[in-house]
Amino acid sequence: MYINPERIEHVVSLGIACMVAAHVLRLCGIPWTYAFYVLWSLTVLIYWRNARAKVSTVGKAVLVTGCDSGIGLSLALRLDQLGFRVFACCAHVDERSASAQALRRNGSQRFHVLQLNFNDDLQIFEVFARVTQLLARDEKLWALVNCEGICWTHDAGQCLNINIYKRMCDYIIFRTCATVRMFLPLLMHARGRILTIGRTCERTTCHETQHYLISKAIFDAYDKLLRQQLKHRGVKVCRIELLSPNTSDR
Repeated sequence: MYINPERIEHVVSLGIACMVAAHVLRLCGIPWTYAFYVLWSLTVLIYWRNARAKVSTVGKAVLVTGCDSGIGLSLALRLDQLGFRVFACCAHVDERSASAQALRRNGSQRFHVLQLNFNDDLQIFEVFARVTQLLARDEKLWALVNCEGICWTHDAGQCLNINIYKRMCDYIIFRTCATVRMFLPLLMHARGRILTIGRTCERTTCHETQHYLISKAIFDAYDKLLRQQLKHRGVKVCRIELLSPNTSDR
């Protein structure tokens, strides 16, 4: 069972505040133990109730990358159904792209399909300009979801092929970092969140392990550093690891 350390920290902070309040109430004749347990129970109950409350979609937009197939495509449509303004980024958005046509057909008026090829740095800036243009005056970019997963299979004899290492690290790490850097000002303004969807190491096959584990280790460290730096800016950094070998699988 996963325990969120941030929530544990909040609960402990509430307990310390309740201890101080119990000392004050003791001066009024109320037993310290009784006051502490009553105050702490009520504050923790209110905190957990608010923490489990559903997120309001009013005035919030979400940008999802990797919507050509799989989890990215399904997630973008689901967020649109929940009421978010969704910017779905695909590598190809012309008439030959069946996924882009499906997104346009099933999306609402709040749904926008944008072209984003991670191999083109200019397109990242163009998407940023388009997003800022489409956002309404009372809307903010509340979340950036990176679903741009990729997997290259190869023969065991290619485990030392430096070109595969370069392609994997460039695609998974550097391009994603460039996207985060571009949209970070909007996310900080909205006090939003950055969500990365990857895959677990346990389901990685032996032909993929060498390259993927290296890029994943770097990206995990990047996520941790980004989480620490943005914590006091109000931006949450989250990561979801799927059991599927590739984020293009549903």
